Amino acid sequence: MKKKYTNLFKNSLRYLIFFSSLILLWKYAFQSHHESKMTISVSKSEQRNTVFDPSSQENWPLYPKIELPILINNLENLNLFNQFLYNNSIVSSFCPFISPFLIGKINVNENVLNQFDLDEKFSSDFGPVSGGHWRPKDCVAQSKVAIIVPYRDRNLHLRLFLNHMHSFLRKQLIEYAIYIIEEVATIPFNRAVLMNIGYKEAIKDNDWDCFVFHDVDLVPEDDRNLYHCPYYPRHMSSNVNTFGYILPYKEILGGVTAIRRKHFEKVNGFSNSYFGWGGEDDDFAERVLSHNLKIIRYPDYISRYFMLAHKKDIPSKQRFNLLESAKKRFKTDGLNSLKYKIESKDYKRLFTWVLVSFEYPNKID
Repeated sequence: MKKKYTNLFKNSLRYLIFFSSLILLWKYAFQSHHESKMTISVSKSEQRNTVFDPSSQENWPLYPKIELPILINNLENLNLFNQFLYNNSIVSSFCPFISPFLIGKINVNENVLNQFDLDEKFSSDFGPVSGGHWRPKDCVAQSKVAIIVPYRDRNLHLRLFLNHMHSFLRKQLIEYAIYIIEEVATIPFNRAVLMNIGYKEAIKDNDWDCFVFHDVDLVPEDDRNLYHCPYYPRHMSSNVNTFGYILPYKEILGGVTAIRRKHFEKVNGFSNSYFGWGGEDDDFAERVLSHNLKIIRYPDYISRYFMLAHKKDIPSKQRFNLLESAKKRFKTDGLNSLKYKIESKDYKRLFTWVLVSFEYPNKID
C-alpha cells in the first residue's frame, strides 16, 4: 500500500512539474510577443486627438504592429516611439517612419526668392540635374514619394512652393522628387490630364510607391502632415485658410491628395475629360469610393494649408454634365485612354520639368 501511494505521489509530481513548465513557457512566449509590440498608454480624451490612423499600418513591413494610436504631437511619445523603432528594426539603417525633426506648426514665408538664389540655397543637397530628387544620406527612407504638380504660368507660386516644400519634405526623411507638369499654352488647362501624365512620366524614372498630387498654390502649415501613403487615399489639404480652415464638404478630394500606386492604377487614374476649372477632383472622389476605398484625413489642426493668392479661373461649363455621367466612364476614361506628346523633359536642380501637349476635343468647353 505504501509503495502504491509513493508511486502515485511521484506521478502526480511529474504531472505537476510538466504542466507548470507548460504554463511558464506559455507565459514567457506571451510576454515576449506582447513586449515585441509597442503600447503607449493614452487616455480616451487623448485618443480622440490622435494623428496616427490604423489604416497606415500596412506601411510598416519592417516593424511589429502598433496596438494603440500614437500622439506624435507629444515630444516625449515621439522620442519613445523613434527609440522603439531603432531598437526593433531589422535593418538599423532604415529611417524612422516618423522623423524626429518634426516641430509641428510652421510659418509660410511669402518672400519669393529669384531662381538663382533658390538654386543656390539648396545647392548642397541637389545637383544641377537632380530633377528635385532627394533621399536621406544617413538612413534608408521607408517611403518613395513622387510629388506631381500640374502647372501653367505660376512662376512666383512655383518658386515659393519649391522653397517651402524642399525644406518641409527633407525633414520627414522620405525619398521624393518633385515633378512640374506644364501644358502648352494653346489649349485650355486640364489639371487631371497633367496629373495622369505626371504619374506616367514619374514611374519611368523610379519605382515610386506613393504619389501626392499637389496644386502649386497650396503649402502645408504643419510638418506633422506626413507625406506618406497610408492604405487608403488621403485628402491632405482638408483645412485651407481661404475656406476658414473648414472642410467644404465630406466627399472633396482636391488640392493635395496622397494615393498608393496600386490604388491609382485600380481606379484608372483621373478622368481626361475635364478641360477648364472644376469637376475633376469630384470625379476622382467618385472613382475612389466606387472601388471600395475610403477617403481619410488628418485632424484639422494637422491638415492646415495656406493658399497663395491668385486670380480665380473660369469654371468649366461642362463639369456638371460630365459628373452626371462619370461612373459610366471610369473604365474607359483615364490612364488607359491617356494620349499625349512630350514636348520637353528637363531635369533641373529642384524639380523635373515636363512640357506636354495633347488633343483638345472641340465638343468640350
